[in-house]
Amino acid sequence: LLVTPNLNIELTSFSETYDELMSFPNYPEFAEEFAAKLDQLYLAEGYSEETNINNMIVQLLMLEGYINSDDLARGSVIEKVNRETIAAAKYAVVHFLHPQKENVSTESDKGSKTAPKATK
Repeated sequence: LLVTPNLNIELTSFSETYDELMSFPNYPEFAEEFAAKLDQLYLAEGYSEETNINNMIVQLLMLEGYINSDDLARGSVIEKVNRETIAAAKYAVVHFLHPQKENVSTESDKGSKTAPKATK
């Protein structure tokens, strides 16, 4: 798990208005770029939904090069990534993963450690 308790709180508060930000032009397309990488993410078991969402956001930000492991160690994720980027990552995780919630629970029952592939 990449999310610390402090980072979890920061990401939750920083991204709470992501739905509003996603109403701007081009943001859904930006989120689709993140959604294309959902199949590469680790889906942790035994954590709250919000913690899992935030953990997946951090993974997406790392995959896209917005942050690195040093930023995580220093706790400087919020300082390096703007609100719009976090909103797009959260939108991708929430809106592209939730329609397949049944597949997530089925795959986790089989011991799968990756998120299902996003579809449109």
